[in-house]
Amino acid sequence: MNNYRSYNPFKTILFGILFLTISFILFATTRDQLGDMNNDGEVNILDIVRIVNIILEVDPPPTDYELWASDVNLDNSIDVADIVIIVTIIMQTYECPNLYSPCSDNLSICCPDTTGNNIVWDIQIFGAPSGNINSLWDAHILSDDDIWVVGEIRNFDGDSLHNYIRWDGNEWTQGIMNEENNPSPYPHILTSIYGFSQNDLWMTVSLPAYFNGDYWYLYLGVDGYPLSLGEIRNTWGSSSTSMYFSEYSGDIIHWNGEGFTIMETTTGSGSQYDPPYPIWDMYGLDDDHIWTISGHIDLVNPDHPRKLSFYNGIDWVDLYTITTAIQEDDELGGYIYNVWAYGDTVYVSAALNGLWRESISTGEGSYFPLDSLSSINAGWSRGKGLLGNNSHDIFTVSQIAKYAHYNGSSWYFGNEVYDYFISTEYYHLCSGMAVKDNTIILYGNLNLGGYTWIAKGTRVED
Repeated sequence: MNNYRSYNPFKTILFGILFLTISFILFATTRDQLGDMNNDGEVNILDIVRIVNIILEVDPPPTDYELWASDVNLDNSIDVADIVIIVTIIMQTYECPNLYSPCSDNLSICCPDTTGNNIVWDIQIFGAPSGNINSLWDAHILSDDDIWVVGEIRNFDGDSLHNYIRWDGNEWTQGIMNEENNPSPYPHILTSIYGFSQNDLWMTVSLPAYFNGDYWYLYLGVDGYPLSLGEIRNTWGSSSTSMYFSEYSGDIIHWNGEGFTIMETTTGSGSQYDPPYPIWDMYGLDDDHIWTISGHIDLVNPDHPRKLSFYNGIDWVDLYTITTAIQEDDELGGYIYNVWAYGDTVYVSAALNGLWRESISTGEGSYFPLDSLSSINAGWSRGKGLLGNNSHDIFTVSQIAKYAHYNGSSWYFGNEVYDYFISTEYYHLCSGMAVKDNTIILYGNLNLGGYTWIAKGTRVED
């Protein structure tokens, strides 16, 4: 969808801004930067004239490159705000190093134009065939030397169950979370993890458990946590006094530091045995911006639609309810699995159409680029993660451990982990991913649950 055609009502204002700034811009020093419409290495008055013509729909129609270059603040809109930023860029006198440009939201800071794709992978296998379904369910990176992956890991004796694997900067160590107030002698199978430091950490089963640095505490029914909602699929929070837990039943439980509340949603059923909208992914920027993706895993029809829902700090609302497998390029549709947000933009992985990018403030969205992730391999049809560090550093991964990285200008499709398992003739599935700075974690299981595996990726300079 050509969003530029939606921004036409302020022609007089646009011409006024253009007239008032020409006298300054003609004498300004030019430099490489976003907004270089004619790709001549300079941002100057000619680039502004071209953007004004695009906004006013003056022929010729813009090329795909011009549409990309003119959206200087990356808000999916081409309007006066982009012109103001370009004028400011031209008038600046400071320098940014090579491959860096003034940040769109703070022109006194330099931001990277692109990020690297050179990742070194270390792949480790854990557990053993034991007659039990070993699996890993979630991962969280606190720092480069403090990484947690949780699930169910059994060794050859079949009885020594471990429920997490932790990286300490040198090696992976299997461990057991034991809660002091849990009367059961058997460790739980962990389903999610989220935290803020090694002394401020949450892990979950069908109930949440909190670690304060000294001991684990399991919140039971007597603490007010609702029962019979099934396992906790996702955990996110802005702090340990404001945590959100998504249940298999489609319900979302909020912890405010003192008690638990079942939030009013369109997805919750109140019963793990009747979950019309199980939640598959949840991500938040703050307590006023949280998203979930829900719906049955492979059914997209009027009886079992998929939903992208949003919490605005007051209510949960459904942004999209999808009932068909394939929709037009200018609509979010098909099999959606993962959601992530940064700044004013929310991203959704739609397997058949690509990556959807939508402005939080305006609601305008489109696919970018128009590459379909599913065209790379059938394994892309089920996304297992969408995360990043910023708008120029985004990762997504499929169920067969093929990943894609957007570096700010182009996509890199990586098969390194997939190729490793193919070469060893392992049948493998990827369960998810975690990303922080230059560390990428992929994890999953082998041979239908006999083993578990973790691939730790470290980005290095080219």
